[in-house]
Amino acid sequence: MCDNLHSACSDLLAEEFRHAPSRRTRHGRIDLMGAVPKHKVSKRRQGFRAAHQYIDVPPLTTCRTCGQKHRTHYVCPHCGHYRGRLVLDMEKKKRQRRPEA
Repeated sequence: MCDNLHSACSDLLAEEFRHAPSRRTRHGRIDLMGAVPKHKVSKRRQGFRAAHQYIDVPPLTTCRTCGQKHRTHYVCPHCGHYRGRLVLDMEKKKRQRRPEA
């Protein structure tokens, strides 16, 4: 093939890339290659990148009143107590959620 594309060379090139994966860009041009990494990424570097992508498990504590687990510094969703004091009336909340027929 030539540096300056003659008609014979351009036909050969078109035939060669006919079955290559391609897609149209926003501007209507045909893109023959997708994204290709420039350098190998080592396992160590992958590990550094993925080190902060873990799921945080919130700290749990046991409720003083009912003994169920709940998040620290939050009202217990089971009984409505916080630090031994009744903060939410859970019976009232249950009645509000399901109206009687």
